[in-house]
Amino acid sequence: MNGVDLTGCDLTRTSLDRSYLKAATFTGALLVEADLDRSFMGGANLQNAIARQANFAGTDLSNSSLIGMDASEADFETAVLAGSDLSAADLTGADFSRTDLRGCRLWGTVLRRADLTDADLTDTDLSNADLTGALVRHGTPWLEPLDPNALGLVVH
Repeated sequence: MNGVDLTGCDLTRTSLDRSYLKAATFTGALLVEADLDRSFMGGANLQNAIARQANFAGTDLSNSSLIGMDASEADFETAVLAGSDLSAADLTGADFSRTDLRGCRLWGTVLRRADLTDADLTDTDLSNADLTGALVRHGTPWLEPLDPNALGLVVH
């Protein structure tokens, strides 16, 4: 479904795993506990969507807009979000382990208690992001110029 417009739709607990949703619009949509596992959603617009506990594991969301999205406790493990804008999103407790976040904009994003183990945040804008309690692995390359303690990160 290339470019499908699902603005404001209630897709709570809907299974859309392995779907082709290139450039789809989910602005303000309800995706609570939705299953989008291993879908292709490159260039999607998820601004202000509510996707608490949704499954985006292995999903390609590259170059997408997730501005203001509430994806707290969501699973993004091994997803590709390279070049996406997640500014002002609430990603509290989300799983970003082994996720490609290269070149993302995370300005003002809430990543409290998020799992960033082995995530690639190279060239990512973390300005004003809340990383309190976020989990990262010791020796993570993107972390080297930063002060993990000042950011509130949990290094293991």
